[in-house]
Amino acid sequence: MKRIFIIFSLLALTVFSAQAQEKIMVMGEITSKANDEPLNYVQVFAYNTVAEGRDAYNEAKSYFDQQMSWVSDRQYAALSDPSGYYEVNLIPANGALLFYLDPYEPVLVQIKGKKKINKFI
Repeated sequence: MKRIFIIFSLLALTVFSAQAQEKIMVMGEITSKANDEPLNYVQVFAYNTVAEGRDAYNEAKSYFDQQMSWVSDRQYAALSDPSGYYEVNLIPANGALLFYLDPYEPVLVQIKGKKKINKFI
């Protein structure tokens, strides 16, 4: 009986961890708050967890506050095109996106399973 309980417990943990790491495609458009025009060449960084994204956001924000350009130690996942469109493939549904375009303030967004995220910067 104890073995059956252990097996079901492990199976349940496997199912829940698989759901937490569901990979999705996220897309959207990035526009300027000032004039509602599309922004191109916005770097979109993808993070597996919100905590990773928050750490990167805090670093980028500190550079922004000092009026310095931030250079990430990782490759961006997408770069918006001239119409402001971006697409990030295979990111965890519970991850985060960081939108960065110098000299604008960086923007961090929790994905929360959303497949379309439009942002104003």
